[in-house]
Amino acid sequence: MVSHPLVSRGSGGFTALVFFVAASVSAHALTWETTSRELSLDLGTAEVVVEFPYNNETDAPVSITHIKSGCECSTIERPKAPIPAGGKGVLTVHYHPGTNPGVRVVPIEVTTDQPKAGATNLSIKATLEPVLKLERVLLRWTRNGSADAQRVTISGTGRAPINALTLQPPADAVVASLAAGDEPEIWILTVAPISTEQTLTARVEVRAEVRGRLITQAVWVVVR
Repeated sequence: MVSHPLVSRGSGGFTALVFFVAASVSAHALTWETTSRELSLDLGTAEVVVEFPYNNETDAPVSITHIKSGCECSTIERPKAPIPAGGKGVLTVHYHPGTNPGVRVVPIEVTTDQPKAGATNLSIKATLEPVLKLERVLLRWTRNGSADAQRVTISGTGRAPINALTLQPPADAVVASLAAGDEPEIWILTVAPISTEQTLTARVEVRAEVRGRLITQAVWVVVR
């Protein structure tokens, strides 16, 4: 809040200071149904449409003049026409979640043509759930010890159908193979270093085709 002085001259010839109080920033020009959305998505989801409904509860038209997204993974449809007084609308976000599991937060800032109205901060919080469950992702061998192969059981999580499972050719210092298990969507990954004479850190990639997209999860081979 900001105070502004006004000069008032009384009938007796004296001068008085009269203060009035004005808000430096008024309420948001638009009223939003919600400013945050939380999503649980399967890896392999190419796009999801997220909507943020709003109302113009003021007595004048309001235009959305600028939208800033904190992630290139989103495309936002900005209304071109002003929202009339008492009108409604929806801000539509096309979100492309990518292919890495974990939590992603996309901040979105919306500015209107109302000079005293603050920007509205929206957000999308997306949890990308894995479609493969790996028994373990870190395999260790002791330097100058045995180079016996280790096995990793891989299974589908049931969240999405897996059409294919393959290995990216591992590093020259690693031997890896993939075989189908005894049940559907069960695979056995067998990995071993060629030698344990030198320290080693190598990545073996397990690739799954899910809904036409390639999803990659890694198993690490370490000799120390």
